[in-house]
Amino acid sequence: SGSGYGNTPYPAAAQTTSNTDLWVDSPPSSNFSIDSSSPTTTASTTITFGDQGLITATNVVLTAELESGLTFQSATLPPDQINGNEISWNLPDIASLAHGRFTMDVSVPNSTAGTPYQISWGISSTNVEDNPLNNTIITEVKLVSNLYIPLFLK
Repeated sequence: SGSGYGNTPYPAAAQTTSNTDLWVDSPPSSNFSIDSSSPTTTASTTITFGDQGLITATNVVLTAELESGLTFQSATLPPDQINGNEISWNLPDIASLAHGRFTMDVSVPNSTAGTPYQISWGISSTNVEDNPLNNTIITEVKLVSNLYIPLFLK
């Protein structure tokens, strides 16, 4: 068993049963945005998903639930539905050991630097699932203040 970039553990190798094993993950570097002087700042988060099982996952749905305060802006994989703060993608079938990735941009209110905002992700299909524990992840975006210190030369 290995550990994902987020807080979600997942098996290091494919399962040995004839089921699917969908997973969703996010690299840690996508969890921060830069503070600016506008009322909101755009934050990007990258999501990776796939199937570690031995059969193709069918009727796959990926969802993202944005915490209050976050607003969906865009995604490199356009969503199929936006209902308030819940965004969903009807993904094509995911073959055994295949994976995909896309980036989503959200606007973050310029509040106190360091205030985290959560995005809850989930992936599902109509197949029997080997390890449902790796089907969800929570990512965070937060503002990071930049401190500019002028350099004076003599």
